[in-house]
Amino acid sequence: MKYKITKKKQALKDNEERYIATLDLGEYIDYNHVLEEMQRRTHLNRGTVSSMLINLSELIIQYLTSGHPVDLGPIGKMKPRISAQSQKTKEEVTTKTITTKSTLYLPSKEIKDAMNAVKFVKSDSSDVEVEK
Repeated sequence: MKYKITKKKQALKDNEERYIATLDLGEYIDYNHVLEEMQRRTHLNRGTVSSMLINLSELIIQYLTSGHPVDLGPIGKMKPRISAQSQKTKEEVTTKTITTKSTLYLPSKEIKDAMNAVKFVKSDSSDVEVEK
């Protein structure tokens, strides 16, 4: 995987400039490319693969919005998550104190192991990019 060097200003250190490694991401792999690859790998037609992914997405939404974590086997796990403001008394805690709703993705052991095995190479794209 490629990385690049990025210049950042440290807000907590009087805007001191520092350098950090950031990923040099490749092109986005779009949905159509995923469908084509899945069709090739599974020998299922494109419509079947798309239907399976759409239905999986609908099931995940159904389970997460009902408060259930979802185990997707080799993909990993997804859990509904909230952030909320703390209050001095339990009576003050209401739905209005919930500030954020989100989904937590926890990769499977296989995905974690694959990512941990990644070797990094400095990108040729640029020596230093300025982060805005």
